[in-house]
Amino acid sequence: LRALWHRLRKSGYKWIERYEREGPAGLAERSRRPQMCPTQTPEGVVQALIGARERHPSWGAKKLLALLSRRHPDGVDHLRRPRSARLGPQGPDAPSRGAPRQA
Repeated sequence: LRALWHRLRKSGYKWIERYEREGPAGLAERSRRPQMCPTQTPEGVVQALIGARERHPSWGAKKLLALLSRRHPDGVDHLRRPRSARLGPQGPDAPSRGAPRQA
């Protein structure tokens, strides 16, 4: 029991503090969802993207981004990232992306 308390001490204090502050209601499970997301794509841009994808199913990300950039210049800035930022670390020391292939 002592080892368990040592591992869960921070959590235990959190629950005690909530109970003292809010009573039994403070012990209810809470959502872990973030309350705000500053880089969330605006709903108008999402709908425009869905519509463009339906009208042009063969278009790739670059063409769709170019189209949306003209129509929603402020709404797609966070969608533009350098390719290296999307792919993560690269080079000889970069971690592999899966199991090695069998010959």
